[in-house]
Amino acid sequence: MSNPRTLSMVVPSLLALILMTSCADPTFKPTPEELQARDYFANQIVPSQREEVMRKALRQTNWSEKRQVQWETKQYQHIVEEAQKRMHKILTGPTSQPALGY
Repeated sequence: MSNPRTLSMVVPSLLALILMTSCADPTFKPTPEELQARDYFANQIVPSQREEVMRKALRQTNWSEKRQVQWETKQYQHIVEEAQKRMHKILTGPTSQPALGY
């Protein structure tokens, strides 16, 4: 027969483990806000750039879906920001005012 003292130590530990795992927040899934942000930036770039980001993300086999969405969002955002900077330089051009030589 099993030792009552050992059993009294194992059962609470198992119950605590079951309780912790059943109440755990599923942190491996992206939130709706993260998905919305990814889609927002993804829709601002050309499909070839979007496909390249997705290809790179899929190579990371150890990433959770949440991590992949976060990485894709950052990549898309970076591409959009770089395009905006280039467009700003094109539109503003070099300044036509001479530098002041005081």
